Amino acid sequence: MTPDAQEKAWAKVVSEGSTDLSPILKYLRGGEGSGKPFIVKSDHKKIRGDTVVITKVGAPRGRGRHGDQDRVGHEKHLAIASFEVRIGHWWDGYSVKNTAKGVTLIGSEWDKRASDFLQRNYMWKQVDDMLKELHRCAQPRNTIRPNHKGSRDALRSGDVFSTNTVTEGSTLMSTLACTPASLATDANGNTIRSYLFMGNQFSLQSYLTSQSYLDGLRSAEVRGANNPLWTGHIKEWAGHPVFQWELEDPSLPAPAGCQMLSRAFLAATIPASTSSVSVYGGGAALEVQADGTKNDTDVGYFQNFSNAPYDFASGITISADITTTRYAAAYNLTGTNAGKIFYFSYKINDGNKLVIHERLGSANSDAQRTQLTGSSITWGTGAGAGTLGGVGLCNSADAGALIVEVNSAGVPFGFMYVLGQGAGYFAYGALEGKNHTHGGRTVEEGNHNLDKAIGFETVFGVRADQRMDKIPGNYALIECAIPLAGFPVIVD
Repeated sequence: MTPDAQEKAWAKVVSEGSTDLSPILKYLRGGEGSGKPFIVKSDHKKIRGDTVVITKVGAPRGRGRHGDQDRVGHEKHLAIASFEVRIGHWWDGYSVKNTAKGVTLIGSEWDKRASDFLQRNYMWKQVDDMLKELHRCAQPRNTIRPNHKGSRDALRSGDVFSTNTVTEGSTLMSTLACTPASLATDANGNTIRSYLFMGNQFSLQSYLTSQSYLDGLRSAEVRGANNPLWTGHIKEWAGHPVFQWELEDPSLPAPAGCQMLSRAFLAATIPASTSSVSVYGGGAALEVQADGTKNDTDVGYFQNFSNAPYDFASGITISADITTTRYAAAYNLTGTNAGKIFYFSYKINDGNKLVIHERLGSANSDAQRTQLTGSSITWGTGAGAGTLGGVGLCNSADAGALIVEVNSAGVPFGFMYVLGQGAGYFAYGALEGKNHTHGGRTVEEGNHNLDKAIGFETVFGVRADQRMDKIPGNYALIECAIPLAGFPVIVD
């Protein structure tokens, strides 16, 4: 095999391997005409900075003509519209110091390990970009909340995803003229078209334990060991499948959660005080510098929290919001305050750390407040002092604490998606000089060939679906409360 063929094969392994790592990329994507929620379009003639064009054709329905009525001039005109998916150049790599020259050779042990890590990173980049894009383009018209709540801050602990949300979501999708996705076939080979509800193990917890869902499984499903109660298979509701993406918290430096669920682990202890301090992510086990910062400064531990900036592979950017007040909670998992929660607000989120704006405490002093401004999160008074919803509070957080975003009532929240056919598009181009869209391999050597680095580069972009009238189509965003163990139940 020639060196060029070897590099092409290596890049293909990274590209296709990234797809196998994500159920979203592996099962919910397909080519044009597949009917899947996400559509893939590749064009090796396109390079970074170019756009891949998505064309849509619509045909108005008419009443036709009868008998000898005139036909000329009564033809219906096809409506043809297009929108562009911008693609850009993305790269990531790994390095190792003071090692032998052969370590970067294709097929070497370190090369294989680097390839595995790059597959994982490329998978996350594609998924992150798409989920960020769906959020970026969502509008009030295609956003719903359980129990018809009108805003994020109106959510209370009982406003979780439920069987009623499935009914409301499917009705909204029909009202917005969203096309159902083609997700399965029946026993006769006929395509089953439906809307897909996508969540994770946290957002679906209440749904899977709800009385209506459990009663349905007991009454309408098979009895015995094959009942979904025991197998864990999630059944569709009202004909619409519910898909659970199992999120795993990372054991190495990486963002936790995803755009559906803001989640991070505290790196450096936040001591009891009244001061405004920075909140660093990454977890207690990772090395922390003297000033409390992480050695890894571009991981994006808080990229899934509100106000964070974000750079798409296409070159499109979301600027940091430094004016809107947001709220977060640090749930202590260990130490003397284990089981207690430290609430705070922030405005600044650079994606890697949060800067405390106000912190909840027993007295008003400096940055500490007995009630966080603009919220109903209070320290309490009298017998209820130091508690919220019966859960103990504290004004510090130990390294390793779980950090989640909450609304102004102190309720953890997250997102789900209702996906129709072609809710979003993945577009892939080619590196300059290449005739394929798998990407390419890069190698860097320094320090007299003792330091080595291997990287992967590719050209791609994402775009949320756009109807012919230029508004987002074929998906809806669900914003709901997330039930988390140890957090207070907020009812008013």
